[in-house]
Amino acid sequence: MANKQGTNQIVDAFIGDKLIEARYTGSTKYFDAYTKPLIYGFHIDPSKSDPAEAVTYLEDAVGMTPAAMGAEAFNYGDWADAFFMPRPCMLKFDGTVDYYLDPDDYTKKADGTAANIYQQEVNGNAMMEWPLIWYKFEAGETPGEGYFYCSDQQVDSDYKCWCNINSQGQQIPHFYTSIYNCYSTNSHQKLRSLSGKSLVQGNHGMLTAQQEITRALANNTTNAVEWYTAVFADRQLISALLILMSKTLDNQRAFGRGRVKIGASASANKTFKESYETGGTGGTLNHKGLFYGSLSNDETAVKVFGMENWWGEAFTRTAGLVSVNDKYMYKLTYGTADGSTASAYNLTGTDYLEGGNRPSTSQQNVQQMSFGAWGFLPSVTASDPNYETYYCENIYSGGDGYALFGGGVGEGYAAGATYLNIENSTALSYFTVGTCLSCKPILRTEG
Repeated sequence: MANKQGTNQIVDAFIGDKLIEARYTGSTKYFDAYTKPLIYGFHIDPSKSDPAEAVTYLEDAVGMTPAAMGAEAFNYGDWADAFFMPRPCMLKFDGTVDYYLDPDDYTKKADGTAANIYQQEVNGNAMMEWPLIWYKFEAGETPGEGYFYCSDQQVDSDYKCWCNINSQGQQIPHFYTSIYNCYSTNSHQKLRSLSGKSLVQGNHGMLTAQQEITRALANNTTNAVEWYTAVFADRQLISALLILMSKTLDNQRAFGRGRVKIGASASANKTFKESYETGGTGGTLNHKGLFYGSLSNDETAVKVFGMENWWGEAFTRTAGLVSVNDKYMYKLTYGTADGSTASAYNLTGTDYLEGGNRPSTSQQNVQQMSFGAWGFLPSVTASDPNYETYYCENIYSGGDGYALFGGGVGEGYAAGATYLNIENSTALSYFTVGTCLSCKPILRTEG
């Protein structure tokens, strides 16, 4: 046995002839078994214009085979059993799971019986259940250089689990994101994630940011806020996990183009708009597993981590990030656990935290991101009409506004997980702008 160390220090110890890592407890039972944290990480080199060469695996990710969409099927590489992989489920309005879905066929429950993912009367929404994920973003020594790490344990105090913090400041074992782009009707003013519904809100009354929030909050069953619109912390973590899995900054060429077809005067063409809404129905990928996309067809929806249209189809309006006086203002939790003084998300960024300057040049390819506690946000742009270099995504930053992520129809290769439009006001109401649901349940006492 190894020599005794200070209480709770990690040491080498022999159990029989097997050498393990152990924690000295200071008790008569000198050592407890210790499980070494699993850490996945990547480094971004801003000097590399090739989106794949810019990413280097770190820690336990070193030597792993990246995931990628093939011509017909998705190849997980070495990531199929990653600890952070979510599970599809039907989540009741009270924040408890009704049942889990078959990950390869959402029309069925995990036990093979029929699932109800369609009817407006169902008690809840179709959601992805995420585990507890500890992570951190760090800036490098040069502008645009950055690091991301995630783990199944809190490795040190710099690792946070912002996505697993609810509105009461409680750490929760699971957080939830919607499977489908959310819809509501003027007669049924509750934002829902259900299959078979129009992915955009043009047929149901186009909504402002406040209207979306009000209808998302309508899912809550108590005074505690559990349901909300899409939130910034979730977006940052999930987009980083996509880079981690694919080992490239180019989401579209790794996972699929998404529904981003460029049409002449798409925004004003009534025929195009009607066709877009008719064709854009949630659930087209119910039988495609957790990941699916087309590398060549720009009218096929993309699916990542079980969620349809993480980019493409419609912009996802996202709470927790606004631009004020050319600066990013962000918030990572509903309450003040993130260190902000804002007691809840708001539309103006009042009492939010500062996350650096947004680019001065709009509608160009993102060349660099700024890394920090907030995650990573566009900081430098460069001209690249084909979006084949660096982050391969666009940013609209011509003025101050509320965050829209992903890019909608008409964006082509400019779309992607971190595509950001942050120049529009909260009053924007448009047929290619919508949002998704998030749910961070409160902890309930059993019995």
